[in-house]
Amino acid sequence: MEQLIESLKAQLTGHFQGAELQISPVSGGDRLSGYMTWEEFEGVPQRERQRDLWQFLRNLPEQTQRQISSILTLTPGERDNYLENATEDDW
Repeated sequence: MEQLIESLKAQLTGHFQGAELQISPVSGGDRLSGYMTWEEFEGVPQRERQRDLWQFLRNLPEQTQRQISSILTLTPGERDNYLENATEDDW
C-alpha cells in the first residue's frame, strides 16, 4: 500500500505542481483517502476542483482508481481550518 501511496503522490504532484498531499489507508487497509492542498484552488468552486482531480485520476489504471475512496481538494486556508476542527473520527 505504501508503494501505491508514494506513486499516487508523485503523479498528483507532477500534475498539480506545488500541491501537498496527505494520503493514508482507510480502515480495513484496501482503499485510500486523504486530501490535496493546492494554492491554485483558491477561488475555484469545489465542484470544479473535484472535476479536475478526477479528470486526472481517470487516466490512472482502473485498479488504482478503485483503491481511491476520496481525496478532498483544499486551499491552504481551508486545510488549516479543517485540521483545526477535525476529530479523530474524521480520519
